[in-house]
Amino acid sequence: MLARSFHTSARRSLVATLLLLTWASPARAEVELNINIGEQLRYLDPQLANSIASNYVTINLFEGLFDFHPQSADPVPALCASHSRNDDASVWEFKLRDDIFWVQNQSGTIVKKRPIVAKDFIYSYRRILSPDSGAKYASMLYVIKNAEALHKGELEDPDDLGIEAVDDKMLRLTLEGAVPSLIQYLTHRSYHPIAHEAVEAHGSNWTDPSNAWTSGPFVLSKNTEKYTEAEKNPFYRSANEIQIDRVRFWFLGTGTIDAYKQFRGGKIDIDMRQPLSAAIRKLRRKKEILFSRKLGTYMIKFNKAHQPLNDYRVRKALALAIPRKKVVRYVMKSGQKPAFSLSPDVFAQFTPPTFIPPEMRFDKRIAEARELLKEAGFPNGEGFPELTYLSTPGYHAKVAMVISKTWKDRLGINTVITEHPFKEFLQKLELKDYQVGRFAWLADMADPMDFLALFLTDAPYNNTGFASEQYDSLLGRARVEPDHATRNQLMEQAEKLLMDDLPISPVFNYTDVLAVHDYISGIHANKMAQHGLKSVRIDQAARKQRFAPKPTAQP
Repeated sequence: MLARSFHTSARRSLVATLLLLTWASPARAEVELNINIGEQLRYLDPQLANSIASNYVTINLFEGLFDFHPQSADPVPALCASHSRNDDASVWEFKLRDDIFWVQNQSGTIVKKRPIVAKDFIYSYRRILSPDSGAKYASMLYVIKNAEALHKGELEDPDDLGIEAVDDKMLRLTLEGAVPSLIQYLTHRSYHPIAHEAVEAHGSNWTDPSNAWTSGPFVLSKNTEKYTEAEKNPFYRSANEIQIDRVRFWFLGTGTIDAYKQFRGGKIDIDMRQPLSAAIRKLRRKKEILFSRKLGTYMIKFNKAHQPLNDYRVRKALALAIPRKKVVRYVMKSGQKPAFSLSPDVFAQFTPPTFIPPEMRFDKRIAEARELLKEAGFPNGEGFPELTYLSTPGYHAKVAMVISKTWKDRLGINTVITEHPFKEFLQKLELKDYQVGRFAWLADMADPMDFLALFLTDAPYNNTGFASEQYDSLLGRARVEPDHATRNQLMEQAEKLLMDDLPISPVFNYTDVLAVHDYISGIHANKMAQHGLKSVRIDQAARKQRFAPKPTAQP
């Protein structure tokens, strides 16, 4: 009895001590991350999101079967626990994880709704492929059997779509043919499932913070005119490894003075949108900038519906006279590479055709451009109507100024630059309400198809007037071609058709440039410009010390 009493008493003392320690310990301060993503968000729906800024947010709210590795940007499993395929890669099966859930922010409390199941994918893929979905990336799913027919309204029974829920946790995809590269497709946000309960209950308002069901490491909490806010998902499969409690995605523009001031003042921790070029040298010295070659192309679009842009000779003259070296050297200043093809020249065994030899001297290009304008009836630019150049503020406007000045000085062509907020800019492009307009494409998957599919005849972003049955056919064959070399040849032939028509003119290939304070770790510039935030860490003490008020001098 004595021994038992002793041990009981000891245990009581220990419990009391632990309780006192718990009460005495201060609560952990919330860790907040502030990021500039440039423009306002048009969509938070992963199936409709169509901007770089939207992508930065949605990839942290929603997940698909596969995600990107934060450094290499190679595909890694996300909602998928394991997968298998048949011998010719035309049928794939995916086993879902058991620890994946839909969550919702209910008046400030994050609530677990239900497990994510295979039927969620069926609902989501049918939704994006609906003829009236308005989804810009529906064609990404055309590798799935009957997907294109469903999207074009030619499939009577949606059950004939090549997707099946074997059971709650097993998803089967039947493809149009052999697609060994399917995993690359599955990283794209258009393949991310959404919860039918949220969509059916709230319609287009399902992405409002109080309505949204999300699946990623963060949960939507606010969406304002100045920023979008998300909070850590406590039910995420690796929530205990996520340090960030709250992240705010700010809309401070791209390459703006305001964004740089906010960064230097500590109100912004990471600037993801091409930091102010004039400040890049300072950021280099302080080791507060990250660079990586990025799968992206900056280009000029020509609207062929407008005269004289309907004349190939005019489009080529304008393309020849773009001062690419000057743009990357004096405007961008962060390692961009002049581009002469739509697709970046970094894909294995794929050589994108260029519209001119890249080594051609600029003075020779100008001479050829003048000759083409003369043939088109505009010697030295005489009689050429004034062009309107559609752009957005920040570095885009500076690029436009350099290009338009060269067109004026070297070709005699006058250009008026119009700057519009990003949402308005996108609307004008979609409505083809432009003559010449800037455009940029950052790859959604590491494949030339991601670039080439932009200019399919019925592609949503093909607002140039370019249409080619041969081009469409080549890409259709490439989608289901199992031989890698043959597939690349088909895509090279397609790109040559595009470069022989020039509805666009490449300007430069991107570099992923991030301004990152030195108290931040776990974020990496990468080729896909995909920046998941679940691995980001903030040294709170270093941050506090960095921006502590300086002591005032004593009298």
